[in-house]
Amino acid sequence: MTQPYEELAVIYDKIMSHVHYRRWAGYIERLFKYYDSPISNLMDISCGTGKHLVNLKNRNRRLYGSDISMSMLKTAKRKRHLKRIPLVCSDFTETPFKKNTFDVVLILYDSINYVIDDNEISKVFAQVKHLLIKNGIFIFDVVTPYACEEFFLDYTEQDSWKGITCIRHSWYRKDQQMQFNEFEITVKGEIYHELHKQKIREIQEWKEIIRKNNFELMQAFNNFTFIEATPYSERIHFVCRA
Repeated sequence: MTQPYEELAVIYDKIMSHVHYRRWAGYIERLFKYYDSPISNLMDISCGTGKHLVNLKNRNRRLYGSDISMSMLKTAKRKRHLKRIPLVCSDFTETPFKKNTFDVVLILYDSINYVIDDNEISKVFAQVKHLLIKNGIFIFDVVTPYACEEFFLDYTEQDSWKGITCIRHSWYRKDQQMQFNEFEITVKGEIYHELHKQKIREIQEWKEIIRKNNFELMQAFNNFTFIEATPYSERIHFVCRA
């Protein structure tokens, strides 16, 4: 069993080709405007292959990215639009940046769900607070228990590109609050397996985590709207202030 995203990184953008990253970035930009938050320095601490960073580029804005997966960062570095953006390999809880550096910190596309232990979640929030300027903005999103039950209770799909085959099997364990995604990747006859685990917390759990870690919850938005999220939202964007 290989580490999550070690082999998947090579085909990650192909697997996620159905995701409209430009629209997603447009939504994040609208959140900045909604809260009248001009952004000069932006940090994505789950940047992966850099798809969000590419679409959040602005000539008046300095962008930075980090990710725990070196394989994902190597894929990001091959993109022409990311050549001059600093990308570092680091955990959510230990980024090598100075205190009070960024106007906004992002953790997008369910990435925070990979932090399973609640004590580790507190470390993530502490690190985000360390990175943000006073009254800086922290935006993260999560897939919800409702979405997992509706779409990923027991789900399998298969795709192939240029001789690489990927089979994904997803299943959800409500009693454990855990979502599992197992990938079988075949490259030149070699078979690799990756098991991805995510903790799927209820909206009220997230609100309590935000409160306990001394962030102000400005809003929890339903999907990609400006409507208040509910337990029946499929994806929730939390906007917090340090």
